Amino acid sequence: MDDVVIVGGGIIGAATAYFLSMEGRKVKVIERDPTYKTASFPLSLGGFRRQFFQKENILLGKFAREFIFKIPELLKTKKNPNPTASMVPNGYLLMFGPEHAEEQYKALENHRECDAGTKNIKGSELNKIFPYINNEGIETATYTDNKSEGWIDPFMFHSALKK
Repeated sequence: MDDVVIVGGGIIGAATAYFLSMEGRKVKVIERDPTYKTASFPLSLGGFRRQFFQKENILLGKFAREFIFKIPELLKTKKNPNPTASMVPNGYLLMFGPEHAEEQYKALENHRECDAGTKNIKGSELNKIFPYINNEGIETATYTDNKSEGWIDPFMFHSALKK
């Protein structure tokens, strides 16, 4: 008998089922659209990042990156002996005008406390690292260049989680 029923088998439902099953729970997932044509994850870019304001989101982003890089070992099954999610560990560049700069400086305090690996640069210095960017109106920017952020194929990730 199942002791947890999850309504919705999209990326969140599949991930919830995975983690609960790893805790020894018996899980049943109910999905009204097994084709996932109406699911939100196929519309996403599959980004994973840690450049958030709140510490909880930063730490969740760090956890997600570590999980994603361990997909071949964590999601390996008899039916799927070589799971992958086709990831691109590149990075994110977030730019802020004067009206949002102060909020970003506060977020950077959380980034430092969470060891997020985020770098900060003044908008006027942006062209030294990113010469193709127009820095007009940019007060500050944050970025990662340590492969801690990037993109993952949502279909492949979902498929590996389901199996």
